[in-house]
Amino acid sequence: MSRRKKIVIGCILSICIIVVAIFVLINIGKETPKLDSFNYNFYVLYINNSTIENLNVGPINDKETAISKAEQVWELNFGPEKLEQIRVNEKPYSVFYNPDKKMWLVQGHMEPNTLGGVASVIIGDNGKVYAAWHGK
Repeated sequence: MSRRKKIVIGCILSICIIVVAIFVLINIGKETPKLDSFNYNFYVLYINNSTIENLNVGPINDKETAISKAEQVWELNFGPEKLEQIRVNEKPYSVFYNPDKKMWLVQGHMEPNTLGGVASVIIGDNGKVYAAWHGK
């Protein structure tokens, strides 16, 4: 192998090592945020009484997707006007994940000492919607 080829290969390897090192340094300490779990048994009644049948909104792999899919379900079930009210009055949403059941729970937020309820939805990892409701 010629000296010139060795120098080119060495430069390419050096650049690759530098890029990997920069990536590692940027991502040190950045862990995927841990989500709180929810007690499935507390929500069995909502699931068993749900009128939603055969609704699948697509797979969910992260918190942001869970929120997006929740809003999609709320719009389908409650209509676009109610979804806009939820977006305005119930953010930030709370997102929980049950790893045993592979289910997401997304709930609206309500200030303490406020009358009313919040929007809630339970969706499986695979996108199957188990229940959606709005408290009173």
